[in-house]
Amino acid sequence: MWNLGFFLFFCLSGTYPFYGTQKQIFQKILKGKIEYNSSEWDHVSINGINFVTNLLKVNPRDRLTIYQTFSQPWIHEKVYRSENLSQAQTNIIAFQTEKNNLNTNEM
Repeated sequence: MWNLGFFLFFCLSGTYPFYGTQKQIFQKILKGKIEYNSSEWDHVSINGINFVTNLLKVNPRDRLTIYQTFSQPWIHEKVYRSENLSQAQTNIIAFQTEKNNLNTNEM
């Protein structure tokens, strides 16, 4: 379920929930310190943010179960129009470009 939260975070914002050095990222994951940049989350309702947050809980017992996800308000909300996801799409494209540039430089 944690992986689903990570995936949804990335798909909705185009960014990762944790930043820093590898050690800092690991510490943030263990502490559950999620970084929501407001401009990248303006299009997501509070129910959507709560849904992702509850999937990324550190303790598996505190996370939503697969059955609980189906009853979450965000699952039943309206479908987002594509223009609402334009910032996430821009972030994902920038990430992919940066990743490709890193791979090219390594060759």
